[in-house]
Amino acid sequence: MTSLALVLLSACSRPCPPVTPPLLPPAFLMEETPEPELSGTKVKDLVDWSVALRAALRAANGDKKILRDWVDEVGKINVDRINDR
Repeated sequence: MTSLALVLLSACSRPCPPVTPPLLPPAFLMEETPEPELSGTKVKDLVDWSVALRAALRAANGDKKILRDWVDEVGKINVDRINDR
């Protein structure tokens, strides 16, 4: 009986690895990019709207670039954690 207790207790002798919380992307990257609205009926209004649409697209693509970079960095962190074990 004593030997069984020693075997069971020996499993707890090593410290358990720390639990790390999941890494989440920065909150600002999860926000929607506002879609510009067309207002007016003149060609100039259409040109202004297309410029605003392009700016919104560039902002959204910029956020995606930051997310890709973040995922690459998190991947490196996870690989380092695995290698440290």
